[in-house]
Amino acid sequence: MSTEPPHQASPVGLRTRDDAPRPDRRPAHETAPAHPPTGPGTGPAGLLERLAHHIVRRPLLTLAASVLAVLTLVCGAVVWSSQPMSTGGYDATGTESARAEAVLTGQSGRVSPGLLLHLRAEGPIDSPKARADGLALARRVAGETGVVRADAYWTTRAPSLRSHDGRAALITVRLAGDEAEQTRIAARLVPRLTGRQGSLQVSAAGWAWARGQGAEQGARDLAVAEAVVAPVTLVILVVAFGSALAALFPLLIGGLTVAGTWATLHLLNQVMEVSAYSLNIATALGFGFAVDYALLIVTRYREERGRGLTGPGAVVAAAGTAGRSVAISAGVVILAFCAVWVMPFPWLRSMALAGVAVVALSALAGVVVLPALLALLGGRLGHRAATTSPGWRRVALWATRAPWLAGIGSAVLLAALMWPFAHARWGFADERSLPAHSEVRRTAETIRAGFPTHPDRDLVVVFATAPGTAAVDHYARRVAALPGVTQVTAPTGRYADGERLTPPGTTTPPTGAAPATQPTGAIPPPGSAAPSPRAATAPRDTGRAATAHAGGRPVSLTVSTRYAPQSQAAEDLVHHVRRLPAPGTHWVGGTPARQVDAEDALERRAPLAGLLIAVTTFVLLFLYTRSVLIPLKTLVLAALSLTACLGGMVYVFQDGHLRWLVGDFTATGWLDMTVPPLLCAIAFALTIDYEVFLLARIKEHYAAHGDHVAAIVSGIARTGRLVSVAALVFAVAMAGLATSGVVTLKIIGVGLALAVLVDATLVRGVLVPAFMRLTGDANWWAPAFLRRRRAPGRSPVRHEDHDTAGP
Repeated sequence: MSTEPPHQASPVGLRTRDDAPRPDRRPAHETAPAHPPTGPGTGPAGLLERLAHHIVRRPLLTLAASVLAVLTLVCGAVVWSSQPMSTGGYDATGTESARAEAVLTGQSGRVSPGLLLHLRAEGPIDSPKARADGLALARRVAGETGVVRADAYWTTRAPSLRSHDGRAALITVRLAGDEAEQTRIAARLVPRLTGRQGSLQVSAAGWAWARGQGAEQGARDLAVAEAVVAPVTLVILVVAFGSALAALFPLLIGGLTVAGTWATLHLLNQVMEVSAYSLNIATALGFGFAVDYALLIVTRYREERGRGLTGPGAVVAAAGTAGRSVAISAGVVILAFCAVWVMPFPWLRSMALAGVAVVALSALAGVVVLPALLALLGGRLGHRAATTSPGWRRVALWATRAPWLAGIGSAVLLAALMWPFAHARWGFADERSLPAHSEVRRTAETIRAGFPTHPDRDLVVVFATAPGTAAVDHYARRVAALPGVTQVTAPTGRYADGERLTPPGTTTPPTGAAPATQPTGAIPPPGSAAPSPRAATAPRDTGRAATAHAGGRPVSLTVSTRYAPQSQAAEDLVHHVRRLPAPGTHWVGGTPARQVDAEDALERRAPLAGLLIAVTTFVLLFLYTRSVLIPLKTLVLAALSLTACLGGMVYVFQDGHLRWLVGDFTATGWLDMTVPPLLCAIAFALTIDYEVFLLARIKEHYAAHGDHVAAIVSGIARTGRLVSVAALVFAVAMAGLATSGVVTLKIIGVGLALAVLVDATLVRGVLVPAFMRLTGDANWWAPAFLRRRRAPGRSPVRHEDHDTAGP
């Protein structure tokens, strides 16, 4: 009579209670070897088993220590977290535009005004009362701490600062510091400067103020999402587990992970720049990954109990199988996030840091805290014999019987999702990423529609050495003659259409631009507001500035254009200005140039990031599966999933479709270029997460029985329900981001929800079994010098998969 090979003995001396033969068992020679290991093994599984062995002996101590560690982190964050999180970091570092603006300002910050004050009068803006109140406000602004320069319509007489209807004017304010510091200064100044100011009604716009408002909106959205996501997730888990207590375990792990991540990010923010949006991303990811890992381990624990192991033995067995999958998955995900560090955007790097923290804490909670909970309360969960999903079994049977049809059909569906990606356009998020009712957005739209030009359209040309007056004059005339240039302001005068309009010494700074520096002895622009004395305390890049100053002052030209900075025309103009012969070394900056440089930097760094992710993932999956083809297949299918996800985002957010489904937003005609790298890293991590879950079951069955097709069907049937529930929970967590009023967060939420659902159904349920069926036993091929000593079908297996039904 054939009998089942004995399970590995529990480290606490507990063995299976039911050794009676079962109908689904196979002969001993078709399953595991006669002498399976009898103690914790080596490698990741053995280490996790030994860890679980110690945890089940002292579960209360483990729980107490874990909770104490998280509480210590939280208390430390509350006590020592004095620095607000950053709302900057969107500009690419190390580019020509960054160099130009650093030379001009003497620090790492934007030269364009971070704050625009819109002043509306009851009558003509040139009336004596409006003029007096406007000048008083301008002097007050110029004297504020952190203000480098304030230019008002009444001091500069620039037509661009006066509205078309003559009833409104602007004060442009350039702030000190980097992006994050300018945002903090704007948040401090705006409440004091807006509202009723004499006869003028004042409102605020500008990129620094918009960034701050976006962070506040994100914080409000986070609170709402947390209040909605947790109850919905609990309902899903109760239905999936059939037990309220079992459903609480993943929620407890998720809550502990989110709390630990929140504290970690706040503490890290004291020593480095961490984006305020990282809290939104980390909360959603922490909840999603923690629930995924807890689902896997709790499900395996209940299966082991159903096979006859006692509670402690089942905990150790789950740690050696599901715990190993969690460790491998977390390792791949962390490496994927680390690859994002090659991107030249500080915002992305802080997002990657948040991802590493949240995944590490999720995995740690899964292999430490969850075993302790199971050791204490697992006996109340009941047990469930290894079960399969009939629906997913039928899908897997169809995919393995008709692999060409399944593969081609799935590829067509993915191609339909990928198609919009062919016309993707990239830009930077502006105030239109905020809700339509926000004041900063309404003010920005009023300025855009009611004034001749917008400061974000200006280019700045900075010279490394001071050219002669004749050379500057000749160069300024050539720049002013370029199509799309409305005006050039230089130390030698103001130019338009290739001609000089004003003599030297009478230049008028355009909207919000830094004053064109005059040659030695030249008269400064009349009526310009003096820089605040406090601004002199701003950090200076003395080494860099010294190489680009003449007589201690940088020489620059401001080029006003009629093109929106995100347009193709603006990009072409930047290239024309940079190619134009100039009197000496020079750099071109300004918002349109930042856009061009950021896109170029993204195109250069993205392949490197992709290569790093591909290589590290291949190595880890090879070590896990001992297969060359399976890691390659995983990378190819992940690339298809990511492209399909990006195509969907182009269709929705760039082209403006499906507002009824994802919520109202403004389609700008492009996607924020800093979002796709983060979106791809997270989506890739999730696809690998589910792939590891599936491969663990397929490999386990194949190692025990050596039947390739049956292993595929069994793996899909055994993980289909688990992956579906995990994907649904993650999609619900992402829905918290998708409901945000900030379009950047909405894109991330919708994109990840789409990626997870497509991967968990179409890719994992149809494409993977079809592909593996076509490639057959070649899936498990590896070069001889890398191959294990024993073939997969003959290797020892401690926890045998008894589901042998195949096609």
